[in-house]
Amino acid sequence: MILTFDAKIMGEEIHCEIGADFAIAEPIFCFSLMIKPGVVAGGNLLRRYAGYAEVLLPDIPAGGTVRFVLRHDGVEVPVHNRAWLPLGGYLRTTTGCVALPGLVEGVRGDVPPRVVADFKGLPLVPQPTEWHPAGGRWRLTGFRASHWSRCRLSRGG
Repeated sequence: MILTFDAKIMGEEIHCEIGADFAIAEPIFCFSLMIKPGVVAGGNLLRRYAGYAEVLLPDIPAGGTVRFVLRHDGVEVPVHNRAWLPLGGYLRTTTGCVALPGLVEGVRGDVPPRVVADFKGLPLVPQPTEWHPAGGRWRLTGFRASHWSRCRLSRGG
């Protein structure tokens, strides 16, 4: 008994595909999203509660797949990482529940990587209000996370 599950972000939509090496009649896809899910195509929303939803899918033939498209209802920020994809997915069938394999981690879809402009300041948080380069090197000789303000610095060559 082999199931496959894939989902990726395509603009404002989440394109999903479930495959099986055995026939599944009247599968109901149960999952969670970050916010209220909606169905664009390929299935019928049966119920939803906050980020949880159940979507009735067409029958999956043995060796076949079913494709459907979801969306985040009312989202005003771009979706572009794994956390925005359907999580904890399983199928409820006429014979019981079947867990779907987890999704591949990381960014999925057509969202290009964010380009960040070169930063001319120091890579520190918070940013210092004033600094002057002194040349040379500094060597950190002691550090404890709970007492970081007591670090000892020694001037190196």
